Amino acid sequence: MLKNYTVSRYLTRSFIVLLLILPKFGFFTWTSVNLSNTLLYINPIFGLQALLTSPAFLTVSFLSIVAILTLIYILLGRIFCGWICPFGFFLELLHKARSKLFVNIVKTDNNTQTIYEFKYYFLMVLLVVTLITRVSILEVFSPLTMFKRIILFGFTMEIIFIFAVVAYDISSKNNGGWCFSLCPWGAFYSLLAKRRILSINVKSESCIKCLKCTSVCKGGEYILRPHIISEGERKVLSDCINCGDCIDNCPQNALKFDFNKSNLINKKTSSEKLTKEGY
Repeated sequence: MLKNYTVSRYLTRSFIVLLLILPKFGFFTWTSVNLSNTLLYINPIFGLQALLTSPAFLTVSFLSIVAILTLIYILLGRIFCGWICPFGFFLELLHKARSKLFVNIVKTDNNTQTIYEFKYYFLMVLLVVTLITRVSILEVFSPLTMFKRIILFGFTMEIIFIFAVVAYDISSKNNGGWCFSLCPWGAFYSLLAKRRILSINVKSESCIKCLKCTSVCKGGEYILRPHIISEGERKVLSDCINCGDCIDNCPQNALKFDFNKSNLINKKTSSEKLTKEGY
């Protein structure tokens, strides 16, 4: 059953998708381009791309906006991925449909952490190519940008890349194949979120370690499980998109969003406990 955060996220992203799609049917024709541009420009990675391709474009006002947005993502983590990105919403719906048709098809294995590190190498390669060619490669490989161009110009060759991403994502052994293991935008947000303030925090006195929270986590148990097993001594990883699904599904109400430093690594972490659990 859908609960508080899940419903809020669905409504927010459904509204964004409607504003992007309705102009194709003659409604709110001014919103499609403006909104799609806004979704691009509220990303700090756009500022990094501008720095590499068009330094002259970097005015004081532009840099100020980028700095503010960067600070927001540093404090709040990957909220764009969990609450705004329309392509991520589309992939999430596909995953839900798949889970209904093929029960327990999604598994998290011991290679998940390695797989999730691929996105950082992909981001690094794209940044190097961008610097060398002065071409906005990050936008070329952004499904969000492609979605915008499809809205404006109809189906083009870019749809092939979209299908490839979808095919990879829904066939991925782990949850969120594209969003957590390859998306360069997600990689950038994860780097910014290494020391975020807003994070999931477990109330150890209430947690019964049923791990229902990890079963609904978009990124699989790799993101949340160490935090639960260590009773909050280990931080929730920066790949967390702060979607709140784990909070909604906790039978003990033992999880909550917390604006404090409880997500930082505690030096008193019990290595014996974590090693026993495989972390």
